[in-house]
Amino acid sequence: DNGDKVGGLVGYCAGACTISGCSVEGLAIKAYRDLGGIASAAKCADIKNNIVKNCSITADQSVNFYGKKDYNVGAIVGRSLEGTVDASNTSENVVTKAIGNAAEKALAEAAEGSTVTLKDVDAGNTVNIPSGLAKSVTIVSDATDKSAVSKFEIPSGAKIEDLTIKDFEPTLQSGADNSFVHIPADASFDMTLKDVKAAGDGVKNNWNTLVRVESCDNAELESEIVIDGVEIDGAKYLVYSPGGSRAISLTVKNCSIKNLTSWMVMANGSQFKNVTIDNCTIENCSGIVKFVMDSFTFTNNTLVGDNKETTIFYPVYDILGIHTINTQNTKKK
Repeated sequence: DNGDKVGGLVGYCAGACTISGCSVEGLAIKAYRDLGGIASAAKCADIKNNIVKNCSITADQSVNFYGKKDYNVGAIVGRSLEGTVDASNTSENVVTKAIGNAAEKALAEAAEGSTVTLKDVDAGNTVNIPSGLAKSVTIVSDATDKSAVSKFEIPSGAKIEDLTIKDFEPTLQSGADNSFVHIPADASFDMTLKDVKAAGDGVKNNWNTLVRVESCDNAELESEIVIDGVEIDGAKYLVYSPGGSRAISLTVKNCSIKNLTSWMVMANGSQFKNVTIDNCTIENCSGIVKFVMDSFTFTNNTLVGDNKETTIFYPVYDILGIHTINTQNTKKK
């Protein structure tokens, strides 16, 4: 029945007690909020010298929903209120994950190479991509409500392989972290945004952006973003990163980019390894690219209207490698 608290041995361990020398192996544990391989929640307990092996532990708030709660999922104890969970406890091959709604449940259960249509998503909802997402999954919107998802959140430490997010129409919100796709510092990813239509509010001080990648100091953490067939109007950035040295390759192609209040691609401190912009229409934007690490390619694009920079070269600086700007680019009023 997807209860609130489930543990491999005990649910809610309250009062002075000791759990020691126990083992749990081969279980699939599922509950709503507090889950652990030994105990879901422990108060005034001394838990030591236990082992949990070969288990899956899943917080699932898509079943018997009674409000969004903080997940507490642990290989040994989900939530420790008081007492001691000793370092002598060990776990091996324990997979933990959380499913916040029906959409996240569908993603968690998706097979490699499958297409998942997100349904029953509350308006303005954030969808958390599961860290164990299968390879080559395509996420598409429900045709009856393409604007329901306001954000996709990539989990910390995830390795996302060949993910496609397609055919959504988000309204980008105001605030410090208001991207349609948010990527933490320690995640690696191979991701395509396809046929997305995004609208901002046109206010420069509102940091709305299609993709935000957090700072990272690991130059070996290679990742790739492809933005294909996207239409964006009135945001601050198309792609923004506050800095770092992650090895990101970014391709923007076949896009319509209008009325951005700042840079189209903003890497505040040599964030991206390679940037390619091809066959895009860029209209009334404040800049194109600020900071590129190794190479920059700008081909077959059309600049329209009052783009703030008088040439396409000026926005591109701190280039340390190859750059290609071909004669097929055109500028129109």
